[in-house]
Amino acid sequence: MSLNIVNNADGTTSINGRDTFDLKEVIKAAGGRWAAASQTWVVPAGRDLQMLKDAAAALPARRKAERAAARAQLKAERAYAATSEGQTAAKAKAKELVQQCLASSQYSWICCESCEVRDWARQITYCWDCGHDNGLWRDCTRVRGSIYTGD
Repeated sequence: MSLNIVNNADGTTSINGRDTFDLKEVIKAAGGRWAAASQTWVVPAGRDLQMLKDAAAALPARRKAERAAARAQLKAERAYAATSEGQTAAKAKAKELVQQCLASSQYSWICCESCEVRDWARQITYCWDCGHDNGLWRDCTRVRGSIYTGD
């Protein structure tokens, strides 16, 4: 746990450290305000910080529980994606996304509704229909709109 609590000479308390972002709502509830000049939270004098100390002590357990929940959710999503129903839903979602892209004019590298986007970042698509219609190889892909045949 990385949380530094320092009592100042004027009676205020300064709080800084790595864990303050996760505890900022608790610090605000204790009356704390962010002091950008010193990069610390400053809590007025006379405030009880026990709630903050308890939240800081519970932080590792909370993070562990959040990671476990995220892993369980990812496992459930992967199990669903492996089923035929999940694959059908993924194809429908991809087709809907391609239709939305065709409706907007900024995705000129997507050729038609049967186009399958293989890589969004590099703008690589696969379209068997367009490759067949153009008399090209069936294994043709498009990179930023230009047709490439073969692998």
